[in-house]
Amino acid sequence: MAVAGNESAVQGYYAVAPDGTRIYYDVRGSGERTILIADGFGCDGFNWPYFFEHFQSTFKIVLVRYRGHGKSEKPYDMHNLTMEHLADDIAAVLNHAELHRPILMAYSMGVQIALEFVNRNKDAVEALIFVNGNYQYPIDTFHDTPTLKNAFPLLYHASTRYSALVAPMMRFGTSLGLVRRLARHLECNPNLCRQKDIDIYFEHIGNMDPDLAVRMMNYASSHSAEPYLPQVKLPALIVAGEKDAFTPMWVSRLMHERMPTSELFVVKGGTHVSYLEQPLAISLRIEKFLRSKGLMEGRLPIVK
Repeated sequence: MAVAGNESAVQGYYAVAPDGTRIYYDVRGSGERTILIADGFGCDGFNWPYFFEHFQSTFKIVLVRYRGHGKSEKPYDMHNLTMEHLADDIAAVLNHAELHRPILMAYSMGVQIALEFVNRNKDAVEALIFVNGNYQYPIDTFHDTPTLKNAFPLLYHASTRYSALVAPMMRFGTSLGLVRRLARHLECNPNLCRQKDIDIYFEHIGNMDPDLAVRMMNYASSHSAEPYLPQVKLPALIVAGEKDAFTPMWVSRLMHERMPTSELFVVKGGTHVSYLEQPLAISLRIEKFLRSKGLMEGRLPIVK
C-alpha cells in the first residue's frame, strides 16, 4: 500500500512482521542495487538527508522504521521489542519489497540489529556499512562511564510504571530550545552540525511511548552480537567517530578486529552524528568501498 508523502520521489509502504506488527518503510532513488537502512534507536531518518542526496541518483534506498518508531505500529505484546524482533522487522521489509541481496547499512543500535539479521539470514545481503554503532551492551560503554548503566534501572521503573506521567514530561523536555542547543553543543560538533538537523531527532523521540522506548533500550543493553563477528564474511565498512561518546571509537576498533573482512574508517573529530557533521568525507569513503567491491562504478556528482 503506497502512502502519500510530501515528495513525489519518496514512496511509503507497510510490511507485516511475523507477530502481525505493521512496519513502515519508505523508498527513494533508483538503481539496480538497493541500500537497505537499519536506523538507530529513537530515529525516524534524521541522520540520512545528506546520504540520500549523495546516493539516491544511483541506488534505490529503503529506510525502515522500527516498531513504535515513526509510522510503524507498536507491537501488541510489549515483550516483542528484542533485537531479534527488530531483525525480523528488517526481514519483513526485505521480503515485502522483494529485495534481492541489498547492501545493508546500519546506524547506532541498528548495527546490533543488522548483525542479528545477518546471523539469522546468512545470504540475504551483499555487503555491510556500519556507522557509529556498537555490537553489544551499548549502555555499558556510553560516555565510557557506568553512569547510564547505574541510572537505567530507575529510568526503566519510572517509564514502565508511570508512562502516562513520563510521556508529557518527555514531550516538554525535548521541545525546549535550551535542551536541544545543549545537546548540540555537548554531544555534537556545533561548528559542523546544524541545529535544525538535531531538532528532527528531538521532535521524534519526544513523541515516542516512553514505556516502549525503555523496554527496547533494555533489550539492546543486554544483547551481544560478539559471537557472530568472526562468522561475518561479507565485505564490511565500519565508520567510527573519533570523538563519539555514545559509541566510543575503541568499540568500533574491536568490532573491526573481530570481523575478518571489515575495513575501518575513522572520522577525525566525528561524534555520534558524524554523518551530519562530515557527510561528504563519509560519502566519498563509502563510494570508495563500494567501487572496490564491484558494487558501483564511477564517481557520483557532489551535491552542494
